[in-house]
Amino acid sequence: MLTQTIPPQDYDKVREAQKKMWGCGKYARIASKQVIVAEQLCESVDLHGGRTVLDVATGHGNTALAAGRRDCIVTAIDTVPSLMDIGRERAKAERLQIDFHEGDAEHIPYPDESFDYVLSSFGVQFTPDQQKLAAELLRVCRHGGKVGLVNWTSTGFMEEFNEVLSTYVHLPAVPSPYLWGEKGALVDFFGNGVTKLKINPRTFIYRFKSLESWHDCFRSTYGPFLLAFESLHHDKRELLATELTEVVRRYNRSGDDTLILPLEYVEVVAVRK
Repeated sequence: MLTQTIPPQDYDKVREAQKKMWGCGKYARIASKQVIVAEQLCESVDLHGGRTVLDVATGHGNTALAAGRRDCIVTAIDTVPSLMDIGRERAKAERLQIDFHEGDAEHIPYPDESFDYVLSSFGVQFTPDQQKLAAELLRVCRHGGKVGLVNWTSTGFMEEFNEVLSTYVHLPAVPSPYLWGEKGALVDFFGNGVTKLKINPRTFIYRFKSLESWHDCFRSTYGPFLLAFESLHHDKRELLATELTEVVRRYNRSGDDTLILPLEYVEVVAVRK
């Protein structure tokens, strides 16, 4: 899925399509179930209080807030203002000072070596110009600082789920985002810009009270799912729902009428040269 090579002149079209896709639902509801991933990432990069942190493709701020809770000086960027508005509300509720700004991961709007840590959870791997992205993450990180990423892998539930979706709806074409879960590709992306590169396979769990509850949540909040249903006739919607339900059922390990859904990802920690 999503393995197309697209010409540079189409990158802006892809970015606009992605912005629409992630802005059309209420993704914060799903992302709220991923808080544990952001907390773990901040521990893995060993954040030090008082240091500067940039959260790239922050969404509604999971990783930014996790860094703020560790007494860091946090800036967060994303291309979807409505998601960042929720992040601001969350930060205010926790009395955390976090600066949210609109910004593109491939054109990060800050000078060289601006941050001690550059982080991102389930965001940057979907950018169309992957080499440019890697260069930008390193550019704004100080020498000796750390880049910490959470990326989906090419195995497991999310890959199969999105594979089914892609047979029913045209998703923005990008080079495979799953390259960001492979050691060889990460070595190529970062090149000699890092002195250390650690990749940890991990799993986290989606928990719902039922399969139907999962379906209702994703149907109303997950941008690709929402766009797929809106673009299909009734019969196709039913087929898509049936296929996705079968994928979820195969991965469910609850053993009862609830849903316990393991999702595989990798945690990447790189030390800037």
